Amino acid sequence: MSLCCALRKSLNVSAKLLNFSNMHNIFFIIYYDYLTEQRVDILELTKLTDLSRIKWVGVTYARMLYDLGVDNVEKVSKSDPKDLHTRINLIIKEKNIFKGAIGLNDVKILIESASELPLDIEF
Repeated sequence: MSLCCALRKSLNVSAKLLNFSNMHNIFFIIYYDYLTEQRVDILELTKLTDLSRIKWVGVTYARMLYDLGVDNVEKVSKSDPKDLHTRINLIIKEKNIFKGAIGLNDVKILIESASELPLDIEF
């Protein structure tokens, strides 16, 4: 059953409490909210995918960068290495992502690799 059908069916149950035009307006608001939430999820996935284009960036590293607000290739390429290094290692400790730390040279390589990628996705 499609989302539209499911919403119509659930709204029809309470249709006796509303006149038809109000039911239609409520349906539109609920459907619009649903689409908005989906767009957020799609945007998040798009940004994570964009980050994964950077050499050696896997799922965990992409999520860390995303959570830090460095959520696309362009932002990584424009990041200050020392600042990003500090923030990455802080989130690793706070969230106990893994043992150890990421070195400053690794972050410099990350930024250099991001700088070499074409900016294929516009946000």
